[in-house]
Amino acid sequence: MMRKPTFVVVVGLALAATLAATASAQKYNPRASMSGIGPIRIGMDAGQLERALDRRLPDTQDASEDSCRYIEAGAKWPGTAVMLLDGRVARVDVTTRGIPTLSGALVGDLESKVLDIYGNRLRISDSDFGAGDSKYLTMFSSDRSLGIRFETDGERVTEYYVGTGQAVQFIEGCL
Repeated sequence: MMRKPTFVVVVGLALAATLAATASAQKYNPRASMSGIGPIRIGMDAGQLERALDRRLPDTQDASEDSCRYIEAGAKWPGTAVMLLDGRVARVDVTTRGIPTLSGALVGDLESKVLDIYGNRLRISDSDFGAGDSKYLTMFSSDRSLGIRFETDGERVTEYYVGTGQAVQFIEGCL
């Protein structure tokens, strides 16, 4: 009777566990692009967002809140809030350093670093509410349907958001 080598079985199980752990780690390694952050995608409906966040969304108090509302993304995405317009994800806001863009820009980075990363693809404008030298650094997809906007205090990125071309231009959340 021939015995199967246990070494091959053990190595195979270890490889499978490593691949599963790697896939799981990648799933929760959010990076921002114009189309979303990690599994949170622009255009998702509320049910899809619940599955992406792995939790139920809070109920609204009345119908007026359904046209535009923000949901905190949760512990996996610190400092991140999701804007829903008419029940669909329109924008994702990042206000703390933990989540980089695909190109590596972060909240807290120098404005000059973001300009170096994105170059002349960014449109630079004065902030509507900031003091002094605060700026918006905005970039759109080629069809302008999606965008990313960095807000700066004139020196560093204070927050950024990704989403529809329209939603990234809202200056006070849902306005």
